[in-house]
Amino acid sequence: MKLNKRFLLLLCLILLALVFHSIEQHRFIRNEENVSSSCLIVVAPQDFKDEEYFTTKKILEQNGCSVLTFSSRNYATSVNKVKIRTIPLDNLSAYLNNASALILIGGPGVLYYENNSELFSLVNTAYSENKTLGAICLAPLILAESGVLKGKRATVWGNSFAQKLERLGVNYVDKPVVVDGRIITSNGPEHAGEFANKIISNIKG
Repeated sequence: MKLNKRFLLLLCLILLALVFHSIEQHRFIRNEENVSSSCLIVVAPQDFKDEEYFTTKKILEQNGCSVLTFSSRNYATSVNKVKIRTIPLDNLSAYLNNASALILIGGPGVLYYENNSELFSLVNTAYSENKTLGAICLAPLILAESGVLKGKRATVWGNSFAQKLERLGVNYVDKPVVVDGRIITSNGPEHAGEFANKIISNIKG
């Protein structure tokens, strides 16, 4: 009798383990199916804007994007001194072919990428391959300097940077978020949520 009880208990435990494994496997497969695209985010090595990065990343991931973050160093530090691990910018081209979007995060540190021919080349490749391009806060200036915003409608943070955009042939629009074709720009962190949702809509559209 004792042997039978032990056998039944062992059998129940095995069945529970199999059920749990099946549930976890189904959950894994379902999550894999939800990841319909990858989004590549570029941040400055120092002083990227916290709200712009973390809000955008969260919304993209909630909508099925697999997010990879790049910078010119192995680590990047936000305005609020939050340190994140990043993939070296040199490696971004290897991921670009299968990506749906390339997004530049702002903050004062993004001016580090002014005149950065490597990033300009990546932006132009993404544009020529009809990827969704996003830039927020000061980052639209980097898109403008790369040449992809010439003749396009876009926004940016601050009057002086708006004037720079216009000098680079951009049709500056004083709005929180501006969409022109496959390019989405936003003028600041308080609009990061709308910015991210526009990117999602653009990828799906």
